[in-house]
Amino acid sequence: MLRFIRTSAFASIGALICALCASPASAAATGSVVFTQPTGTAGSTDSIPVEITVAIDGGSEAIMTDGSGNVTSGVDNADLIAAGIDPALISHSDVNVYFSCSGTFTTGCGGPPYGFDFAFPPSGLPFSTNLDLQPGSSTDFLFGTFNPTGGIAPYGTYTFYDAGIFAQYWDAQNNHLGDVAFFDTCASQTAACAFTRTVDHGPVAGGVPEPASWTLMIMGFGAIGAGLRRRRTVALVA
Repeated sequence: MLRFIRTSAFASIGALICALCASPASAAATGSVVFTQPTGTAGSTDSIPVEITVAIDGGSEAIMTDGSGNVTSGVDNADLIAAGIDPALISHSDVNVYFSCSGTFTTGCGGPPYGFDFAFPPSGLPFSTNLDLQPGSSTDFLFGTFNPTGGIAPYGTYTFYDAGIFAQYWDAQNNHLGDVAFFDTCASQTAACAFTRTVDHGPVAGGVPEPASWTLMIMGFGAIGAGLRRRRTVALVA
């Protein structure tokens, strides 16, 4: 199951997340998308950004949109027909992203332990206007952010697999005609291509010290006490 943003320049932003029922055909543009920083650590209250790097092959078509966000390059008529889309019916289109509901960051497509928020331009990719991804280029985007539900996540290592990019098409009545896929990060859902974060305790401000910290503090109090006794003894002798 997938979550993705489905809308267009002519559709309501309110209906953002839908279920993708069928896999779209592949596009003429070739390349890859990978997680920019696939591994790392985070505190239990931290929001965790998911950044992606989109690379276009040297011999590929460019992926481009115009000032209205319509896809002007990267998909040809053969791609559209393979996806069951009649090119003659297309009124408008856009570049979009999807989130595969897998891994352990979320329960299905929502929290807990984390919720997910898509990123929009200028840092994000969906509905980009004047997008220009040329052959041989590599561009970083913010895909979205995991936010701990309830403000805190349990400690452990969390995994997310699949972020994807596609073009979607609409007719003049704003009926969805279909989608054409570009690339995805980890459709195989294997550790080699996954996004993972190890969530640890992080800094504790004003909290209860860990046992090791108590030991150091007790030793410190003992040293302070010994110093005070020495000073007190010197004063008595004097």
